[in-house]
Amino acid sequence: MKIGLATINTKIADLRGNTQKIQDFSLRAREMGADIVVTPELSVCGYIPNDLLFYDGFLKEIDDCFEELKHRLPNDTPVVVGRVRKDPQTEFLYNTASILYRGQEVLRQDKVLLPNYDVFDERRFFQPGTSYQVWDYLGYRIGLLICEDFWFISHLGSFSPYSTDPVQEIVNRGATLLLGISASPFEVDKNNLRKQLIKNHSRKHGIPIVYHNLVGGNDGLIFDGSSFSVNARGKVVYEVSPFEEKVDVFPLDISEIDEKSTEPMKQIFNALVMGTRDFVHKSGFRKVHLGLSGGIDSALVAVIAQEALGNDNVQAFSLPSRFSSPSSYEDAKQLASNLGIGFEKISIEKVYESSRDTLRHVLGPNLEGTPSENLQARIRGLLLMAWSNAHPSLLLTTGNKSELATGYCTLYGDMAGSLAVIGDLFKTQVYALCRWINSRSPTIPENILVKAPSAELRENQTDQDSLPPYDLLDRILHLHLIENKTAKEIDIAPPEIVAKVLRMVAISEHKRFQAPPVLKVSSRSFGVGRRMTLSRSYPETYNEF
Repeated sequence: MKIGLATINTKIADLRGNTQKIQDFSLRAREMGADIVVTPELSVCGYIPNDLLFYDGFLKEIDDCFEELKHRLPNDTPVVVGRVRKDPQTEFLYNTASILYRGQEVLRQDKVLLPNYDVFDERRFFQPGTSYQVWDYLGYRIGLLICEDFWFISHLGSFSPYSTDPVQEIVNRGATLLLGISASPFEVDKNNLRKQLIKNHSRKHGIPIVYHNLVGGNDGLIFDGSSFSVNARGKVVYEVSPFEEKVDVFPLDISEIDEKSTEPMKQIFNALVMGTRDFVHKSGFRKVHLGLSGGIDSALVAVIAQEALGNDNVQAFSLPSRFSSPSSYEDAKQLASNLGIGFEKISIEKVYESSRDTLRHVLGPNLEGTPSENLQARIRGLLLMAWSNAHPSLLLTTGNKSELATGYCTLYGDMAGSLAVIGDLFKTQVYALCRWINSRSPTIPENILVKAPSAELRENQTDQDSLPPYDLLDRILHLHLIENKTAKEIDIAPPEIVAKVLRMVAISEHKRFQAPPVLKVSSRSFGVGRRMTLSRSYPETYNEF
């Protein structure tokens, strides 16, 4: 049997466009010799349409597209389609995989395990499936499973949060081949975890498994594709190149292969490029702009934007004040030249001084310090948003996870924008990624990489005036944000430093709550993957303030 994997980059709610892709990719796979074609999870509507699922008209159109597919797909080649199904009796919704063949739905499988952690909230919308079916085709008894159904044994270890093992159940029904459709978001080295999981299932049950994952960006989520197939011995026999919309066709019984591996920095870069490109294009835009300060964060965002959208679609602005160093302007100008992107200089000095004059009689001496510093950031945000209003262009924010976590950013200033491209990268990761970029091609001026990071909002300012060194800060933040450690459980720094950092995180949640979507690259998204009540006490810190 030859398997066709239709790696489709779906767009949420573009039901007609997604349906056309399913048809086109299925026809292409058949022409390449596929005996059965597999599309990703929720391929008709895209993963996941969230509260659009509460609209009956939207559900009706999903049904209409599904019925059309029965008659538009190749009549002689079965196709696995992911869709939302509404039960006509109970009106419950199900996340469903169906095999369409010769105008009929010959197999239907509802998703059994519904994830509710990190970015997932499927129990808000769906009911779990309760039955299992198999279908005889070309000598195999085919069973379908959907994403989380493989994760009965949690990636946290041997503990399982579920009471049902769908793989075991469907094997008990006689399945001799499992086709899994998935929408598994990217995180660094996530595909190695997926492979290990599927290999374990295959070895345990002695059957081949095809694991097919979605590709593309959807708001803050990035899907890397990275589909693969393992034989009955748990060995990988085929892998799909990540981050590509394409068709692959391969025999199910081919020889085992050496598995592909990709260095973490390349994974992150490719993910952020795809996430940026898809967010912009799927939002109906072609162009972006950003403030290019001469610092490392905006440099990285500019490189990602240029790679994602092309140099003609990226406009950068230098927005210096009296505190901006001449070298920062020169570094920004050189980077823009290296990238071939648009670059303009707009001094904020006149607006800054006028604003200070306006506020001086109201604030008096209180104008100095933080109000005066944040005023500069907000003026920059004002000017950059004016460009958005005058042109069809999205503003990209340039703050990293370390800054966003500790509140070292300005509401309605440098936080203004449509997408936080590097908001899930710690500062140390930003440096590592920039070094990796320059190892491929010396794009980022070396001075950007070696100078002390500074917001340049006052004389001789550096980030370490307010924050611990980034290598220590990021280790504390990782333990707290990713591993859920409280101050008393973090012993890598003096208690007063740990308490200070965690208190900064706690009192800055209102800022993060108002941040634009953050592209997820870590195991716990710093966007929708972290949900904190804003008006609360701070039990994760020492309460000694």
